[in-house]
Amino acid sequence: MEDVKDEFADLDELQLEKKKTEMSENGLKNLEEAKEAINSVKKSHISELKALSSPTELVRRTLRGVLYILGDHSLKNLKQKELDGFWKKATAAMNNPDAFL
Repeated sequence: MEDVKDEFADLDELQLEKKKTEMSENGLKNLEEAKEAINSVKKSHISELKALSSPTELVRRTLRGVLYILGDHSLKNLKQKELDGFWKKATAAMNNPDAFL
C-alpha cells in the first residue's frame, strides 16, 4: 500500500485528477471485457466443466469464486482437504446450466 502512496506523492492536483480518470477508464474497460467474457459462456462449456472428474486447482478456485458470487458463502473458508468434497457441490450446482449461467 505504501508503494501506491509513494507513486502518487509527487503528483500535483491536476496530475492526480488525470491519473484517477485514467484508472477509472481502465477499470470500466476491464469491466466491459469481463461482461463480454461472461456472456460468451455457453451451456456446452458448463457441461464440459461438469464432466471433469479431477479438475485443476485453477478450475476449482474459479468455480469456488463463482459459487460464492452466486450466494454460496459456505465455501469461503474451506481448508485444502475439504476442497475435494467441494467438486461434488460444484457439479451439483451445474446440473441446471440455465440457473448457473
